[in-house]
Amino acid sequence: MSGNFEDDFRRAIEQIKTDAKEAGTSLTAACKEAQVGRATPDRWTKKPPKTIRLISRMQEIVRKKKEARHGAERD
Repeated sequence: MSGNFEDDFRRAIEQIKTDAKEAGTSLTAACKEAQVGRATPDRWTKKPPKTIRLISRMQEIVRKKKEARHGAERD
């Protein structure tokens, strides 16, 4: 996975949907077994949970600081 955590999270949800179909099951069945409401993955696709958004924000902050540091070292 690459990019920010939020994008990775969305891709993971889409992959679960694809994998469930290939496994001959449904997202509904996977949600039920995982004890997750069926509407939850759809909601997460539109707007990831707050924790995921915070992690993405932290990643972006650290990435920018790292780039700034490496840029300063080259000067």
